[in-house]
Amino acid sequence: MRLLYFDPTANSFKGLEDVISSEIIQPNEVVLLVSGDELNVLINAVSEAIEAVDETEFMNRLQVSSDQAKDWRRRLAQIVSATYVPE
Repeated sequence: MRLLYFDPTANSFKGLEDVISSEIIQPNEVVLLVSGDELNVLINAVSEAIEAVDETEFMNRLQVSSDQAKDWRRRLAQIVSATYVPE
């Protein structure tokens, strides 16, 4: 997971194309455009799953450990704190 920055004054499809074309997108990566509010929903969903499910069941259901999910949640939270402007 990584964050691609672009100039908000050029906030357009063209500006976004410039950012994406300047980066090497790996075959296993997906470019996803979401708002800060949408990322917060994902963060909260991950938190709820971590709290609701024990480690063995977590691994069986999600194919990742709760520690991996906590790391993913932390990384998402860093993106939100670096970029989020409430709507």
